[in-house]
Amino acid sequence: MALNFEGLASLFRRADSNQPRLDRLITMLRVVLLVVVAVAFAFAASLTYSAEIALDHDNVVIAADTTVSSGSYQVADRDDNGVLRVH
Repeated sequence: MALNFEGLASLFRRADSNQPRLDRLITMLRVVLLVVVAVAFAFAASLTYSAEIALDHDNVVIAADTTVSSGSYQVADRDDNGVLRVH
């Protein structure tokens, strides 16, 4: 199956001098909008999201990408071993 880029290529051709200015402006805005949408999509696709946790106890098991909420923590040592374990 052959791809037909004729419609897209026509947006980049120099407009005829007979074409009204408003039509040329609309064509230019369509191209700018297409580029903005493509850049926004590429940027959004590159973002990674991770869950955010607060450390309020020890022996925490983390099974996925996670960030720790900023702030100061006083963590309870629930098993009295003196060790804060994050797995």
